[in-house]
Amino acid sequence: MGEETKNMTCEVVQQQAEVAIPELRKINIGAGENPVSGYENWDRKTGQEAFPLDTPDGSCAEIRASHILEHFHRLQVKDVLLDWRRALAPGGLLKISVPDFGKLANAYVSGKAPELFTDFVMGSHSDADDVHHSLFDQTRLVNLLAECDFTHITRWDASQELDCSRYPISLNIMARKPATDGIKTAKDCIMVLAGARFGPAMHHKCTYEAILITGISYATEISCFWHESMCGLLERACTSQNNFKYVITGDYDSIYSPTDILEMYRIMEAFPDLDALAPIQMKRGLQNIPLLSIRNAAGQAIPNDVLQRNRNNIVAQVDTAHFGLTFIRLDTLRKFPKPWMDPKPDSTGGYSGDDKVCADIDFWLKWKKCGFSLAVAPHVVIGHMEEVLKWPGPDGNVFYQAFQDYLNNGTPAHLQR
Repeated sequence: MGEETKNMTCEVVQQQAEVAIPELRKINIGAGENPVSGYENWDRKTGQEAFPLDTPDGSCAEIRASHILEHFHRLQVKDVLLDWRRALAPGGLLKISVPDFGKLANAYVSGKAPELFTDFVMGSHSDADDVHHSLFDQTRLVNLLAECDFTHITRWDASQELDCSRYPISLNIMARKPATDGIKTAKDCIMVLAGARFGPAMHHKCTYEAILITGISYATEISCFWHESMCGLLERACTSQNNFKYVITGDYDSIYSPTDILEMYRIMEAFPDLDALAPIQMKRGLQNIPLLSIRNAAGQAIPNDVLQRNRNNIVAQVDTAHFGLTFIRLDTLRKFPKPWMDPKPDSTGGYSGDDKVCADIDFWLKWKKCGFSLAVAPHVVIGHMEEVLKWPGPDGNVFYQAFQDYLNNGTPAHLQR
């Protein structure tokens, strides 16, 4: 570096050091008669509205709202959260406390409802402001925060507080505005693909588009032994010098968009305790079976309609999933003891029985045994390619048949001439 360049660099650094850094605010919304030390205590009765906040974009280091959000109409709640997010600086903290309707409902059913049960559910109606228009449990509030692009969503301890957040029926959740607002890339991810020597080109089109748009890295290995290649690729992701945060496992017959990758990335960022996340992908053939399994405490399979019941949730816990577009947190994978994949024969010593354990299923069974979490994102759906036969029907129409059905049953009887 020449002397002239050095001087220019020093001058730029000096100019940057002189830029005034604005002082960020800490606001306690709806303080009422319970001000909290260290905050600007705002309340409608003293002229400050909780929504919209009369403060510039990115001006707050922290916003605290104890038993305020339930006073807004349920159709307005998301707009309120987005406004609070607007006011937060990048990396800013939002701390929310609301009555936990799940706790209240359980207490009511068990005959142990708190003395002010009606007030907690509906508000005291002591004045025009003390009316509740929304109900929350942990799932709904966490989902709303995730939908509003908050990250690091977790509980906070309010045991030492002097307002409503300390009540046993309070649900106290905190979250952060992303340090880099508006996630448009996933450069700390690497996708790995254990591919076949020959295969459909459509998957590679999806991958190339994803690389260009999301900035992910990509590594592939061609082999006839899928699990050996996949394990090798995962090992190299763990030891890479590029400091990747996530590895994404690809599959040559999975179809997805860059938006799917960014949504999965956003969810992993929003739930730091989530170790792995898969999208919803269907099994080949004509069965309406998603590629996942869920079991109860007794080890019995739970019907897959659980996904329908969880369709409004950001994530749903599962026991096994597919490797089609699965995000795995590398910090967790590095703690995962080997061997990661060890396919096992069925009870007869062969591999045709239902009790065989495939390599990918063995991975997830060991994953769960180690106490690591796996979930699916019910609203992220990706395609699964399969060979389909198109037959000319006797009436001039066409008939589609899954390839596996042809192998099992041959030409459909009603089409034979």
